Amino acid sequence: MNNPEYIPIDELALIVEATRLQLVENGMTLPYLNYQYGYIRELNATLIQMDSNNIDKEKRFPLVWAEQPFVISRGSSAAYFGEIDIWRVFIMDYEPVTSKAKQRVNGHFKTKIWPIYRELLRQVDLSVAFSTMGVERIAHTKQDIFWWGDEQKAILDVPVDCSIVTFRKLQIANNPNCTPVHNF
Repeated sequence: MNNPEYIPIDELALIVEATRLQLVENGMTLPYLNYQYGYIRELNATLIQMDSNNIDKEKRFPLVWAEQPFVISRGSSAAYFGEIDIWRVFIMDYEPVTSKAKQRVNGHFKTKIWPIYRELLRQVDLSVAFSTMGVERIAHTKQDIFWWGDEQKAILDVPVDCSIVTFRKLQIANNPNCTPVHNF
């Protein structure tokens, strides 16, 4: 029995920080990589709150946000704790709505969002909490969105460009810290 089991949102926090540290080590200037999880309205409220404080305002972006809820399926195998059926993780960066597509790609996607995406996948693969069998085998889709919103109406009060990474069938490993039970 897993006692305690890996908590995906906590493990993703560790992965996000490892991503930031590795990108800094590789020469990227990235003093902050904000990590949040929850519902979109809560994220919007958090970003508005951070915007009202000059110190926190600079820490808002880039941002990795794990969307709630997600489902963990259990019981199909004793080889792992469970499996996250679909888990959407957003990598966001602030960009004014007046920017054109070429500015967005060259200014944010190539320099921040895509490097964060690539390193985030690598760190998921390195994590002991998830069973991935190699970074190339992590089942996911990636969608890049300019000025994220519903028909160009912003979902957040702050305009962002983002990559939506949708993990599929992400296996949560058994926690090796569990105490084995022997029935003799």
